[in-house]
Amino acid sequence: MQPAARARHSWHGGPPPTYQPRFSEAVIAQARSWACSQALPHAEVQWARLVLLLHEQPDLRSPEAARRLGQSTAWVCKWRRRWVEQGFSLQGTSRPGRAPQFPDWVWALVIAIACELPSRLGRHP
Repeated sequence: MQPAARARHSWHGGPPPTYQPRFSEAVIAQARSWACSQALPHAEVQWARLVLLLHEQPDLRSPEAARRLGQSTAWVCKWRRRWVEQGFSLQGTSRPGRAPQFPDWVWALVIAIACELPSRLGRHP
């Protein structure tokens, strides 16, 4: 009895990528400057690193790209798909969730009161 034929995968696993975004030279230049930034949010640096990785190795499987960046395979697949379907942008998208319940000045006031010494508020232990 012959063993069942197995799907052909590269040594690092996973099927060939369905979504293979292509990047302009302007995007690559921006990604190079962002990829080693200490000032940008971590997510934007990771997006830039993914851009460079996919530009240098467009056929790289998502599990291997995820391993190299310390991300999940689902994260790599999400960004590959989004960049192919919706166009490319290194700018973050708005995050889901409800709006803050209190304005910033209220938070600042609460923090200031919480940081006051009890003796300054007339409270003695």
